[in-house]
Amino acid sequence: MNASRLSSQSTRTFCVSSTAVALWALISCGTPSNGALFQKSGTQNVAGESVTSDAGAGSGATGVSGADSASVAGSASVAGGASVAGSADVGGGGTANGGTSGAAMDPAQGGGTAGNAGGGAGPIDCSTRSKDATYYSETQHCYLVVLDQSSYQDAQARCASVGAHLLTIASEAENAFAWSLDPNEHWIGTSDGKGAKENAPGTYTWLTAEPFTYRAWSTNQPDAGRTSCGDENGGGDCYEHCAFQWTGGERPGQWNDRYCMHTIHSVCEWDQ
Repeated sequence: MNASRLSSQSTRTFCVSSTAVALWALISCGTPSNGALFQKSGTQNVAGESVTSDAGAGSGATGVSGADSASVAGSASVAGGASVAGSADVGGGGTANGGTSGAAMDPAQGGGTAGNAGGGAGPIDCSTRSKDATYYSETQHCYLVVLDQSSYQDAQARCASVGAHLLTIASEAENAFAWSLDPNEHWIGTSDGKGAKENAPGTYTWLTAEPFTYRAWSTNQPDAGRTSCGDENGGGDCYEHCAFQWTGGERPGQWNDRYCMHTIHSVCEWDQ
């Protein structure tokens, strides 16, 4: 056999062997997820339980089960190795949605990052405070109109007996809401701390000690106006040191001061 013929045969043998090796590698290892011959997908349940894997179209999902009623589910799909979308449903009244994109991510890793939390607690059931209580969404508080005529001190004591306090007001909207509940003169939860016989106004504060930033006084009020104490309170002159909503201002629902022993309606408020 001459040298040129031997060289040709060796070349063919080498090519056949190389082709066989390449085919074996494809069968054993597969190709990338975009490589068309073999793709790998899987579903993984992470709770110390089991893992299953099925051939598919290049998508993966990961679910995480938690205790009680809270669960988190995530999903991910890979198209061209470019983007991954994830979502999560969190039990207990809230839902979170979100997504993560990137140039490369293992399809078996599952969902992306969680986004904004949603849901949350609904309106308070004010009937657990009183069957006649009213819910106000802006403050998320409950309110109760008390039509029995009482002094400022007695009105506050009655509210306290049911776990509430005399109405406090932090905004124009809440002031209007309070007036809509009872468009009659009624106590609100602020006084100036002065005694009935003191003839000058003091500093008004809310009985809850919350900031006294909103005010709705009528013009020239409060003025600690003089009034009769009444025979039941010893007679003589007394002065106005407790606040109420009334109809006599520039518009209904503004505030005025009044002798604290007068008897009018009141409004109780539950903060929680």
